[in-house]
Amino acid sequence: MPRDWKRTTQRGNWTEEQLKQAIAFIEKGNSIRAASKQFNIPFTTLRDRRFKKIEGRPKLGRGTVFSKDDEELLTARIKLMDNLFYGLTPLQVRRVAYEYAELKKIPNTFSKDSRLAGKDWLDGFLKRNALSVRKPEATSINRITGFNRTEVANFFGNLGDVMSKEKFPPDCIYNMDETGVTTVQDPGK
Repeated sequence: MPRDWKRTTQRGNWTEEQLKQAIAFIEKGNSIRAASKQFNIPFTTLRDRRFKKIEGRPKLGRGTVFSKDDEELLTARIKLMDNLFYGLTPLQVRRVAYEYAELKKIPNTFSKDSRLAGKDWLDGFLKRNALSVRKPEATSINRITGFNRTEVANFFGNLGDVMSKEKFPPDCIYNMDETGVTTVQDPGK
């Protein structure tokens, strides 16, 4: 399915209210065909809703590859990796989805050659789960280990002591933590 898909049919283009009115119309003794024409709902839809007691909107299009639980598990894993300062790129998310589907033997249409889930799958997955996956920010191991509650509290305690003792004006405060020597590995695009 292309990413800029636009609906081209009128299938399932009726509302629940129209369906209720049509069924009430049929129960008053009118034919299903007459109700179909009057309320612009297909004959077979009305017949199935009337006699088989099928409810709800019709299911149009292909379903998702993973169940709701599987998608929640993948979402939780992506968020966990991000919280551990190891964000995943879109390519890595697609690879993880393919490997997960293969491991669980879930039928899919993912590429067997590239061993990746498709870009369209990724777009739908991100929209369904309100995620945003971008190039992760490079973070050094020193920054990760130094960023904890105790270290941050110590830093701000020391900063408060120095600021109250020395009374620096704001224009005399500089950020001097950049040394020009990198300890950070670039995660790539």
